[in-house]
Amino acid sequence: MTFSIYPHDDLAVRTWAAQIAPDHPWPGKKDKAFSPMWTGWAGTDRTALHTLTLSTLTWGSHAR
Repeated sequence: MTFSIYPHDDLAVRTWAAQIAPDHPWPGKKDKAFSPMWTGWAGTDRTALHTLTLSTLTWGSHAR
């Protein structure tokens, strides 16, 4: 069985994160600072990182 990991700095993640917390000083759309910030919030816990990313994408898919 093969698993792939969703890129945590994908445009969809950045877009929905910015809508969830519009007052946060997010990096620019092409700024490479998003990924280290995003992964840093989860620390060394990869499960927390995947949960953060999946929760953000799930919220975005329902936010219409």
